Amino acid sequence: MSDTQIILIVAAVAVIAFFVWRSLREERNMRRNKILKSDSAKDPLVDAPAAERTEPSLGEAEHDEEEEAETPAAELPASFSEIVDYVTA
Repeated sequence: MSDTQIILIVAAVAVIAFFVWRSLREERNMRRNKILKSDSAKDPLVDAPAAERTEPSLGEAEHDEEEEAETPAAELPASFSEIVDYVTA
């Protein structure tokens, strides 16, 4: 085998060894963090009691039932000019 082949094989083994070492190190750190996290204080956002939910609104709106009542179909205008007069009135 030539020197170039030997150098490439050694480099490949070194790269593989590096990735294996890094993977083991990260796994060890994850386990340590999981243990530390379970011993730490509880998360207040997760453990907080659920507050009573209210529907969003635009504020205090007063509604008059008389204004919201629909106009009967017999009172609606029939032609375009009557509609324009009805809307602008």
